[in-house]
Amino acid sequence: MADSNPLVSIITPCYNYGRYLGETLQSLINQTYQNWECIVVNDGSSDNTEEVANAFARSDNRFIYISQSNKGLPGARNTALARSAGKYIQLLDADDFLEVDKLRLQVELLEANKSIDFVYSEMLIFSSEAKERVFLLFKLPNDLGVSGRNELVINALIIDTFFLPGCVIFRRLIYETIGGFNETLYGLEDWEYWSRTALSGFYFHFDDRPGTHLLVRDHDSNMSKVRDKMLLSRIVARNSIIDFIALCITCDSSFVNNSYITKLLSMHRILLSKEIYEYNIHYGDKVLAIKELIKYSIKSRKPFYPIYKVIRIIQSRLFKSDIN
Repeated sequence: MADSNPLVSIITPCYNYGRYLGETLQSLINQTYQNWECIVVNDGSSDNTEEVANAFARSDNRFIYISQSNKGLPGARNTALARSAGKYIQLLDADDFLEVDKLRLQVELLEANKSIDFVYSEMLIFSSEAKERVFLLFKLPNDLGVSGRNELVINALIIDTFFLPGCVIFRRLIYETIGGFNETLYGLEDWEYWSRTALSGFYFHFDDRPGTHLLVRDHDSNMSKVRDKMLLSRIVARNSIIDFIALCITCDSSFVNNSYITKLLSMHRILLSKEIYEYNIHYGDKVLAIKELIKYSIKSRKPFYPIYKVIRIIQSRLFKSDIN
């Protein structure tokens, strides 16, 4: 029997985003669905995060404020998840906000469809610096709006994620089954979490209805713009996914057959070589980079790929030289 008014736990980590946090929290007050709690975790901020969060907590007891020393974004989310009590979990970073009907429409969807475990929305982006706010449809490069479970979603997530954390609302069962976010990651902890979710057999649903969008703020301090840390995090996240896939084989706990899992493991290892090359050619061990590039070209059956990469590097350096 459907619950007419289930509690939604909104997970909002904040590190030095006090200047944006007020609008994020106000978007929750403005929701047409009102049975929610929002756990705001101040992850060691040095700005006005505490002042902003406490002001909301004092005026509305649905806001729960927690302060901790800096653990990073995954650690802050895990602190909030451990404190949460909702039947459903909505992620929301401190610099984004939600369209007013997102919670209502998606709670109704989950209550009416017990087979759906995980819902993700489309995104609209706006510039934080623009004088007039304009919202534009925003899609990540790996744009795949798929609904389903097992191979369909697992395959869609091999390269990267195709939605941001604030797009997502999911059943508490997912958290109880696979645990929290990987705290060793600087970024891409969402991609690693979605991959574990898909490998655990949960059903993903793409919700593109008006009123359900995540509203994404584009600004200079977005984590995704720190290229060296993001490249390194991709390697760590890929290794974590590989470990989880290997565990599926060992424990025979996968919801797909072992021949598929073996092929999947091979694909991830091939892509890992490419990513180790990409990080090290720019920021690390150049000899290791070349070794991994050769390994990738052999395993992916792209014998001319190293030549292509060398040409691209030369072109890039010549272009920079021309500018200087």
